[in-house]
Amino acid sequence: AMALFLCGALAAMYVGVLYAPPILLKIRAKTQRQLLLQRFVCATLASVLSPLVCFIILPVGSSSKLNLMGIRSDYLMQATLYPLLLTALLYLGPLFVELLELIDGEQAVATDHGFMASLIFLGQDVVAWRNYVVAPLSEEIVFRACMIPLLLCGGYSPTAAILISPTFFSLAHVHRFWELVHHERFTPKRAAFVVGKFSFPSCSFLILQATLLYFPVAQLGYTIVFGCYAAFLYVRTGHLIAAVVPHIFCNIMGFPDLVRACQNRVLAVVHIVGLVAFMALAAPLSSPALYNNDVLDCKCWQGFCGASSSSKP
Repeated sequence: AMALFLCGALAAMYVGVLYAPPILLKIRAKTQRQLLLQRFVCATLASVLSPLVCFIILPVGSSSKLNLMGIRSDYLMQATLYPLLLTALLYLGPLFVELLELIDGEQAVATDHGFMASLIFLGQDVVAWRNYVVAPLSEEIVFRACMIPLLLCGGYSPTAAILISPTFFSLAHVHRFWELVHHERFTPKRAAFVVGKFSFPSCSFLILQATLLYFPVAQLGYTIVFGCYAAFLYVRTGHLIAAVVPHIFCNIMGFPDLVRACQNRVLAVVHIVGLVAFMALAAPLSSPALYNNDVLDCKCWQGFCGASSSSKP
């Protein structure tokens, strides 16, 4: 119970600190750029405070806490490459389309959600920095590197931690919808479309219209599924970067346009091949043996819970 309370407190702090400047310090941003830069600072603060809380609470030696949180330098190449390749299989269809457009010369200098365009404009667009750098890194630090060790050392199994932690991750994403409705006076339907277009940037208009009327449910469902996947990679590999890199990649790619896939047989086949390959390789490419010298036989993937069962949070 204490582990769940701490996870809830970390999630509340992560969201609450974003609103600290205007509410507590009376500092109001005049432009979107100022607002985003302000929130960059707040997200960074949350990313520092959360690990400090874990350092104080986690019942392991100080030398083991960074490893327990997945902050490691060993097996860095494997933890970066293998999860990225595995995640790319889910986007085999969109990547196939991008490749064809690139070959045919139809890829313009920029599109709103194209992979290549996102990379080109990353250094110039403050929104891109939020989507592809600040948000993935800060969210993975708080919701994976901090929460999952708390759950594991609180007596929860790895499977339970994978399923529980995304709930906090998902709830922390609802604040933008609430913000648009209550502060910017958007109608619920308009707010759902605006936030949904960010969450599902490559999704077709028909899917958006069909699902975003129930956006809070759709958003919760989408972030829970992704949160489970990121937690799965984190727990299996024991590496924070194994969750960060796929998070960045998914934010760049957006939600696959399944309507377009259904209208093109070749593209549909590529999607299916990617999905089947993903399911077949998910366990092998995330095997703890690929990322660790020793895999201990313990309910906690690092073995810390068994060693410190007398002082669980």
